[in-house]
Amino acid sequence: MMTEKQILCQVSEGNEIAFRQLYEKYKDQVYYISFKFFKSQSIAEDVLQEVFLKIWMHKEKLSVIDSFSAYLTVILRNHIYNRFRKLANEEVFIRKAAATQVEHHNYTLDNVLLNESRNLLTKAIEKLPPQQKKAFELSRIEGKKHEEIARLMNISKETVKKHVMEASRTLKRIFYFRNTTLLSWFLLLLLLLSSEK
Repeated sequence: MMTEKQILCQVSEGNEIAFRQLYEKYKDQVYYISFKFFKSQSIAEDVLQEVFLKIWMHKEKLSVIDSFSAYLTVILRNHIYNRFRKLANEEVFIRKAAATQVEHHNYTLDNVLLNESRNLLTKAIEKLPPQQKKAFELSRIEGKKHEEIARLMNISKETVKKHVMEASRTLKRIFYFRNTTLLSWFLLLLLLLSSEK
């Protein structure tokens, strides 16, 4: 049985059988995450096909990738984000913008929602206890592994994991009790989507 690294090398050389193995291994994960965001089977299926098509179109990159799971997560995040940006321009979002009287600003609806959401998320993170805030930012924003964070903060890996989990719960509570937009929730979920490292 080939290792995943060997499969990635074969896919990078255009081996369709190896690509099918990769697809079969990760398709359920991609579909589940997509469906969780969009609550639509058709959109989730579209995202699944489009993500793996993009991977195939850029297959030459796979030979130098150490973690396909991490690579897939980045591609999926970007794809979901682009889908949400399109949804943000639909009528339901336009009505929401009009109701809050933001249309007089010289911004696009995307910019209004993104700036509002980023500001809310930044303020929420700033309210975290210092150790939780530092661990969360190193993990979810800078993308460092828990082992590396433990060395930087001079604490155990388990303590890092606890800080990140507690910070995640706190942020969810803050967003839950605020009148947040769908895009605000999306930005938060992007941070929480990463698997534990």
